[in-house]
Amino acid sequence: MSLLPRIDLESLTLVSEMGDVVLKDCSYALPHAEWLQLDASAKDREGLTHCLALFGGLMEPTKGRFLVGGINRQNMSTDERIAYQCRMGFSFDQHGLLANRTLKENLLLPLVYHHQLEVEEASERADEYLNALGILSMADNLPAFSRPWVQKACNIARSLVHRPQRVWLDEPFSGLWAETIESVLKLLEHHYKNHGLVTVVTVDHTRWSQERFSITPVRLINKELETV
Repeated sequence: MSLLPRIDLESLTLVSEMGDVVLKDCSYALPHAEWLQLDASAKDREGLTHCLALFGGLMEPTKGRFLVGGINRQNMSTDERIAYQCRMGFSFDQHGLLANRTLKENLLLPLVYHHQLEVEEASERADEYLNALGILSMADNLPAFSRPWVQKACNIARSLVHRPQRVWLDEPFSGLWAETIESVLKLLEHHYKNHGLVTVVTVDHTRWSQERFSITPVRLINKELETV
Protein backbone atom coordinates (compact mmCIF):
# COMPACT_ATOMS: atom_id res chain seq x y z
CA MET A 1 0.00 0.00 0.00
CA SER A 2 1.40 3.41 -0.97
CA LEU A 3 2.24 6.05 1.60
CA LEU A 4 -0.34 8.62 2.53
CA PRO A 5 0.22 11.88 0.64
CA ARG A 6 1.13 14.91 2.71
CA ILE A 7 -1.64 17.45 3.31
CA ASP A 8 -0.79 21.18 3.35
CA LEU A 9 -2.91 24.29 3.68
CA GLU A 10 -1.57 27.39 1.96
CA SER A 11 -3.02 30.78 2.94
CA LEU A 12 -6.37 29.03 3.24
CA THR A 13 -9.62 30.63 4.34
CA LEU A 14 -12.66 28.51 5.17
CA VAL A 15 -16.12 30.01 5.68
CA SER A 16 -18.99 27.85 6.90
CA GLU A 17 -22.38 27.62 5.21
CA MET A 18 -23.68 30.01 7.90
CA GLY A 19 -21.06 32.60 6.98
CA ASP A 20 -18.77 32.04 9.99
CA VAL A 21 -15.04 32.29 9.32
CA VAL A 22 -13.47 29.04 10.53
CA LEU A 23 -9.95 29.48 9.12
CA LYS A 24 -8.37 32.70 7.87
CA ASP A 25 -5.17 32.81 5.82
CA CYS A 26 -4.09 29.57 7.48
CA SER A 27 -0.91 27.81 6.40
CA TYR A 28 -0.44 24.42 8.03
CA ALA A 29 1.05 20.98 7.35
CA LEU A 30 -0.99 18.13 8.80
CA PRO A 31 1.44 15.99 10.84
CA HIS A 32 1.97 12.31 10.16
CA ALA A 33 1.01 10.90 13.55
CA GLU A 34 -0.85 7.94 15.03
CA TRP A 35 -3.70 10.00 16.49
CA LEU A 36 -4.34 13.70 15.89
CA GLN A 37 -6.75 15.24 18.37
CA LEU A 38 -8.35 18.52 17.27
CA ASP A 39 -9.35 20.98 19.95
CA ALA A 40 -10.35 24.63 20.27
CA SER A 41 -11.65 27.16 22.72
CA ALA A 42 -15.36 26.95 23.47
CA LYS A 43 -16.23 29.75 21.04
CA ASP A 44 -14.36 28.09 18.16
CA ARG A 45 -15.33 24.47 18.83
CA GLU A 46 -18.08 24.33 16.21
CA GLY A 47 -15.44 25.09 13.61
CA LEU A 48 -13.66 21.79 14.27
CA THR A 49 -16.29 19.76 12.44
CA HIS A 50 -15.83 22.05 9.44
CA CYS A 51 -12.07 21.44 9.62
CA LEU A 52 -12.70 17.68 9.50
CA ALA A 53 -14.98 18.17 6.50
CA LEU A 54 -12.31 20.28 4.78
CA PHE A 55 -9.57 17.70 5.34
CA GLY A 56 -11.83 14.88 4.23
CA GLY A 57 -12.75 16.59 0.97
CA LEU A 58 -16.37 17.26 1.95
CA MET A 59 -15.84 21.04 1.90
CA GLU A 60 -13.67 23.20 -0.31
CA PRO A 61 -11.71 26.26 0.82
CA THR A 62 -13.23 29.67 0.28
CA LYS A 63 -9.82 30.83 -0.89
CA GLY A 64 -6.25 29.60 -0.73
CA ARG A 65 -4.94 26.15 -1.60
CA PHE A 66 -5.46 22.67 -0.15
CA LEU A 67 -2.54 20.55 -1.32
CA VAL A 68 -2.51 16.76 -1.43
CA GLY A 69 0.99 15.50 -2.13
CA GLY A 70 1.80 18.93 -3.53
CA ILE A 71 -1.22 18.96 -5.87
CA ASN A 72 -4.02 21.48 -5.45
CA ARG A 73 -7.07 19.35 -4.65
CA GLN A 74 -9.34 21.63 -6.68
CA ASN A 75 -7.28 20.77 -9.77
CA MET A 76 -7.58 17.01 -9.30
CA SER A 77 -9.44 14.93 -11.85
CA THR A 78 -12.54 13.02 -10.79
CA ASP A 79 -10.56 9.76 -10.70
CA GLU A 80 -7.83 11.34 -8.58
CA ARG A 81 -10.38 12.70 -6.10
CA ILE A 82 -12.13 9.32 -5.83
CA ALA A 83 -8.79 7.61 -5.20
CA TYR A 84 -8.03 10.18 -2.48
CA GLN A 85 -11.45 9.75 -0.86
CA CYS A 86 -11.31 5.93 -0.92
CA ARG A 87 -8.21 5.95 1.27
CA MET A 88 -10.12 7.73 4.02
CA GLY A 89 -13.06 7.04 6.31
CA PHE A 90 -15.47 9.50 7.94
CA SER A 91 -17.80 9.48 10.92
CA PHE A 92 -19.58 12.65 11.95
CA ASP A 93 -21.37 13.23 15.22
CA GLN A 94 -24.70 13.81 13.52
CA HIS A 95 -26.15 12.51 10.27
CA GLY A 96 -24.07 10.56 7.77
CA LEU A 97 -26.20 7.45 7.29
CA LEU A 98 -28.52 7.18 4.30
CA ALA A 99 -32.06 7.28 5.67
CA ASN A 100 -33.53 4.96 3.02
CA ARG A 101 -30.93 2.21 3.55
CA THR A 102 -30.66 -0.26 6.41
CA LEU A 103 -27.67 -0.18 8.72
CA LYS A 104 -26.08 -3.06 6.83
CA GLU A 105 -26.79 -1.51 3.44
CA ASN A 106 -25.03 1.66 4.62
CA LEU A 107 -21.90 -0.45 5.20
CA LEU A 108 -22.24 -2.27 1.90
CA LEU A 109 -22.33 0.89 -0.21
CA PRO A 110 -18.63 1.93 0.07
CA LEU A 111 -17.57 -1.65 -0.64
CA VAL A 112 -19.82 -2.38 -3.61
CA TYR A 113 -20.18 1.08 -5.21
CA HIS A 114 -16.42 1.36 -5.74
CA HIS A 115 -16.18 -2.33 -6.73
CA GLN A 116 -13.85 -3.05 -3.81
CA LEU A 117 -15.50 -6.42 -3.08
CA GLU A 118 -18.00 -8.76 -4.66
CA VAL A 119 -21.46 -8.64 -3.06
CA GLU A 120 -21.13 -11.86 -1.08
CA GLU A 121 -17.74 -10.94 0.38
CA ALA A 122 -18.95 -7.40 1.09
CA SER A 123 -21.94 -8.81 2.97
CA GLU A 124 -19.67 -10.96 5.13
CA ARG A 125 -17.42 -8.02 5.93
CA ALA A 126 -20.36 -5.76 6.80
CA ASP A 127 -21.63 -8.41 9.22
CA GLU A 128 -18.14 -8.68 10.72
CA TYR A 129 -17.99 -4.96 11.49
CA LEU A 130 -21.54 -4.70 12.78
CA ASN A 131 -20.83 -7.66 15.05
CA ALA A 132 -17.58 -6.11 16.28
CA LEU A 133 -19.54 -3.11 17.58
CA GLY A 134 -22.42 -5.15 18.97
CA ILE A 135 -25.12 -4.08 16.53
CA LEU A 136 -25.38 -7.05 14.15
CA SER A 137 -28.86 -7.93 15.47
CA MET A 138 -30.03 -4.50 14.23
CA ALA A 139 -28.51 -4.83 10.75
CA ASP A 140 -31.88 -4.70 8.96
CA ASN A 141 -33.14 -1.61 10.80
CA LEU A 142 -33.38 1.76 9.09
CA PRO A 143 -31.48 4.56 10.86
CA ALA A 144 -34.73 6.26 11.91
CA PHE A 145 -35.72 3.13 13.83
CA SER A 146 -32.33 2.82 15.54
CA ARG A 147 -31.24 4.42 18.78
CA PRO A 148 -28.74 7.31 18.52
CA TRP A 149 -25.87 5.23 19.94
CA VAL A 150 -26.59 2.51 17.38
CA GLN A 151 -26.52 5.06 14.55
CA LYS A 152 -23.19 6.38 15.83
CA ALA A 153 -21.70 2.89 16.11
CA CYS A 154 -22.86 2.16 12.56
CA ASN A 155 -21.27 5.40 11.34
CA ILE A 156 -17.96 4.37 12.90
CA ALA A 157 -18.22 0.87 11.42
CA ARG A 158 -18.88 2.37 7.98
CA SER A 159 -15.83 4.64 8.32
CA LEU A 160 -13.62 1.56 8.76
CA VAL A 161 -15.29 -1.17 6.71
CA HIS A 162 -13.32 -0.39 3.52
CA ARG A 163 -10.07 -0.41 5.57
CA PRO A 164 -8.83 3.13 4.96
CA GLN A 165 -5.41 4.56 5.80
CA ARG A 166 -6.72 7.71 7.47
CA VAL A 167 -9.95 8.11 9.45
CA TRP A 168 -11.72 11.33 10.45
CA LEU A 169 -13.95 10.92 13.52
CA ASP A 170 -16.15 13.68 14.93
CA GLU A 171 -16.81 13.13 18.68
CA PRO A 172 -16.57 9.33 18.22
CA PHE A 173 -17.21 8.40 21.86
CA SER A 174 -19.96 10.88 22.74
CA GLY A 175 -23.20 9.06 23.54
CA LEU A 176 -21.71 5.56 23.42
CA TRP A 177 -21.80 3.00 26.20
CA ALA A 178 -18.43 2.16 27.79
CA GLU A 179 -18.65 -1.35 26.35
CA THR A 180 -19.14 0.03 22.83
CA ILE A 181 -16.26 2.50 23.26
CA GLU A 182 -14.01 -0.40 24.22
CA SER A 183 -15.14 -2.24 21.07
CA VAL A 184 -14.36 0.82 18.91
CA LEU A 185 -10.88 1.14 20.42
CA LYS A 186 -10.17 -2.57 19.85
CA LEU A 187 -11.35 -2.26 16.25
CA LEU A 188 -9.04 0.72 15.68
CA GLU A 189 -6.11 -1.13 17.24
CA HIS A 190 -6.86 -4.09 14.97
CA HIS A 191 -6.79 -1.79 11.94
CA TYR A 192 -3.45 -0.27 12.94
CA LYS A 193 -1.92 -3.73 13.28
CA ASN A 194 -3.55 -5.55 10.38
CA HIS A 195 -5.20 -3.28 7.81
CA GLY A 196 -2.85 -0.39 7.08
CA LEU A 197 -4.49 2.31 9.21
CA VAL A 198 -1.93 5.12 9.62
CA THR A 199 -3.68 8.08 11.21
CA VAL A 200 -6.86 8.74 13.17
CA VAL A 201 -7.95 12.39 13.32
CA THR A 202 -10.63 13.21 15.88
CA VAL A 203 -12.60 15.96 17.47
CA ASP A 204 -12.59 14.33 20.87
CA HIS A 205 -12.53 15.72 24.40
CA THR A 206 -12.50 12.47 26.37
CA ARG A 207 -9.83 10.37 28.05
CA TRP A 208 -10.55 7.19 26.11
CA SER A 209 -8.07 7.54 23.27
CA GLN A 210 -5.37 9.04 25.50
CA GLU A 211 -5.07 5.78 27.41
CA ARG A 212 -4.44 3.65 24.30
CA PHE A 213 -2.74 5.74 21.61
CA SER A 214 0.03 8.28 21.09
CA ILE A 215 -1.84 11.59 20.89
CA THR A 216 -0.68 14.66 18.95
CA PRO A 217 -2.83 17.70 19.88
CA VAL A 218 -3.82 20.13 17.11
CA ARG A 219 -5.51 23.34 18.21
CA LEU A 220 -7.68 25.84 16.36
CA ILE A 221 -6.54 29.25 17.65
CA ASN A 222 -7.41 32.64 16.18
CA LYS A 223 -8.68 31.09 12.93
CA GLU A 224 -5.48 29.08 12.42
CA LEU A 225 -4.38 25.51 13.15
CA GLU A 226 -1.24 24.72 15.08
CA THR A 227 0.33 21.56 16.49
CA VAL A 228 0.63 21.85 20.27
